[in-house]
Amino acid sequence: TKTLTDVTTASASDTFTFKITLKNSSGTNLTGSVSYNIDGGTTQNATLSSGAFTVSGVSGGSEINVLNLPAGTQYTVQETNIPAGWSKTSPSGNATGTITAGSTSTAAFTNKYTATGSVSLAATKTYTGGTLSNGQFTFTLKQGTTTLQTKTNNASGAITFDAITLNQSDIGNTLT
Repeated sequence: TKTLTDVTTASASDTFTFKITLKNSSGTNLTGSVSYNIDGGTTQNATLSSGAFTVSGVSGGSEINVLNLPAGTQYTVQETNIPAGWSKTSPSGNATGTITAGSTSTAAFTNKYTATGSVSLAATKTYTGGTLSNGQFTFTLKQGTTTLQTKTNNASGAITFDAITLNQSDIGNTLT
């Protein structure tokens, strides 16, 4: 089962990839092919290579269902190629287990999205009825009531603020 936390509009469409390795009860890699589906959809077949196959395009909230595995089958599920901005919060490593007759085994993975980035803001001051000079006007960049930076214009009217690093907690905030 794939669970996502702190999803943003931009990150909601990201998909994930899993490598599933299967061994018999003696610990020998399974051979041949297996059938699986995502969320009960179309059944697909995968050829095992060294006992493993890969499933791509798994969305948050989805389940990969591997079908008709014999009791005693040992499995290892590894999340691979995690998209940028995401981190795996559980399990701490790979999910492992053994298939028991008459029951369903679950390997649950949770990922957290952490938005990061930066912005460089610039503006131009136009002065009608006079000539601009360096430092003639002062400009303040604020986030809410907090002053982040104070800058002045140059002789051509350019105002350049230093780059600002942003993260998940800044989503929805306004800079003025």
